[in-house]
Amino acid sequence: MKGVILVSILLNIVLLTIVFSGVDLLQSTAIATSPTVLLQSNRLPTVSASDAPMTLSLKKNLNINLTATVDWEELNDNINAAVRSDGYCSRRNAMTRAAAMVAGVSALVASSPGYTAETKHVKMGVGLNGSDVGWYVPDVGYLTFEPSKISICKGDTVEWVNNVAGPHNVVFDEDAIPVGVSQDELSMVDKLYEVGDTFTMKFDVAGSYGYYCEPYRGVGMNGLVVVG
Repeated sequence: MKGVILVSILLNIVLLTIVFSGVDLLQSTAIATSPTVLLQSNRLPTVSASDAPMTLSLKKNLNINLTATVDWEELNDNINAAVRSDGYCSRRNAMTRAAAMVAGVSALVASSPGYTAETKHVKMGVGLNGSDVGWYVPDVGYLTFEPSKISICKGDTVEWVNNVAGPHNVVFDEDAIPVGVSQDELSMVDKLYEVGDTFTMKFDVAGSYGYYCEPYRGVGMNGLVVVG
């Protein structure tokens, strides 16, 4: 029985992933309004005419005991948001919440502000077999951020990892960050000397953030964070 439940969950997460990718067929048939569903213990959930196609599929295919734990109205809202949204971040957040709820996570937890947040990683300095862009240091590598440009969503965190050719740091250009954001609060005060040392920063304001490594700014060690 557990194996059947697991397979059912995985199959439906795959279906939700198709929604996330913006399949035209699902998008054309998504319903704008959300259902109000009354669940009774050990009974199949009520099917509503306002259910999105993916919601209907989940109601028909999930194990009965699992369907009784799902907040179908909240799930349907997230599925519709994933289908309709033109923005990556909106689709990602809605998709993550919907998949979590299908897996048994409560709507309260899945809807919390930080639940969909991710952490992206940027290398500071790249080895000889890495990027071919940047100032070359013999027997060490390249003085560059890898990747040099990264796109994230509001609430996400970026972790910079001291990789090679240190010391490195992360200093944001006061003329290349959103208005009202403090350069001092974003930037590193010290430098990273040991390989594997990290610096992390959480981004809550949308916009572009240009930054550089102070010791190697002169040779073009610059980066960009785009927050959607």
